[in-house]
Amino acid sequence: MTTIEQLKKEADKALTLKKLAEVQGKNSKEYQEAKANCDRKFIALRKAQGKTSAKMAGNKLIKQATVKIHL
Repeated sequence: MTTIEQLKKEADKALTLKKLAEVQGKNSKEYQEAKANCDRKFIALRKAQGKTSAKMAGNKLIKQATVKIHL
C-alpha cells in the first residue's frame, strides 16, 4: 500500500470519528479533538498528493467528503 493510500484510509477514518463525535455537540471536547485530527489528516493527504495550498485544498476535500457522507 502506498503512502497516499494509507493517508486516504486514515483521513476517512478520522472523518468518521469526527462525525460520531458530532453527535455529542460541536462544543464538546471530543468533537474539537476529532475535528482537529481530521483536519490534520486531510492536510497531510493533500501535501502528499503535491497540492500547492494544503490548507485550502484540505478544507475543500473535507467539504466534499462531508457532502458525500450526507448523500
